Amino acid sequence: MSRNDTIYTLQQDIEIPKIVTDKANKILEQIRKDADMKNDKMVTYQKPERKCRKRYMVIALAATLAVGTATAYAAYTGWSKGLKEELRISVDQQNHMEENGMAAFSDATVTDAGVTVTAQQSITDNYYTYLSFKIDGYSVEQGVQPDFETISVTVDGQDDFSWGGSFYNGMISDENGMAVHADGSELETEEDGSIIENYVMDDGSLEYHMVLAKSDEKGFFMGKNLHVEFKNLGTVAKADYTPDIDGTWALDMTLGGADVSRFTETEQKLGDSGATVTGVELSPVSIRVSYDFPRIEKMRNMKMKMEKRR
Repeated sequence: MSRNDTIYTLQQDIEIPKIVTDKANKILEQIRKDADMKNDKMVTYQKPERKCRKRYMVIALAATLAVGTATAYAAYTGWSKGLKEELRISVDQQNHMEENGMAAFSDATVTDAGVTVTAQQSITDNYYTYLSFKIDGYSVEQGVQPDFETISVTVDGQDDFSWGGSFYNGMISDENGMAVHADGSELETEEDGSIIENYVMDDGSLEYHMVLAKSDEKGFFMGKNLHVEFKNLGTVAKADYTPDIDGTWALDMTLGGADVSRFTETEQKLGDSGATVTGVELSPVSIRVSYDFPRIEKMRNMKMKMEKRR
């Protein structure tokens, strides 16, 4: 089965945003070119069995985040503007995610030091949950990056998963992987050529997005209680944090989730690396690729050669 046939077969059974299939095709092509898995957008997991050479990698297709069935009205008012833009989710796709339980909404909110943080929503599949939080009462100038000083997150009291987060800056990746403004406006740059980011939404609020990943346990996030605690607000420049507001914002919400992914087996060789893609699992917001990669044997052979040279 060819690379494009693999994606096409999956598409027959699940509605997948075009941006996902475009990136899936590019990612599978990148896998061929980069058998060392150096792409920093990939989260890799090595199974603990010593005799097994199979690895799994889960690739977040957004730069990086349902309780019951919501109404169609929620698709227009409850959805995070930033998540819709980052994941390129249409109104029809929003409705589908609400109906199948992937999308969950929350009214959890807390105010401290004049700043209100609200847990807007989550989108959850087998291995990921995407989260959006709205921040009111704190703003920054164009080009200035806001950030929380510390963040802690647990799911049903556990923290043995990977996660990352950042304030949404209004920029997304186009089909060529280049940064563009989601609203179609022209990018502005500083004198040094760096892109000027704009973190303030049209209504004056900010959005903080998080992505949680648990690649070794299918369905880990589904139906679980999420607890997130943000502490202190400030700005970041050249990786240095400058404090501004002292405060604590702790929120709880229940994640939804649905197993709507489709899996297909394949035998795609990764060039002359010796590795083979053995399967592709695709959901509306992520792709999971399983592969055989005899890296351990190669490393052992290299070590033996080095010892002989000595």
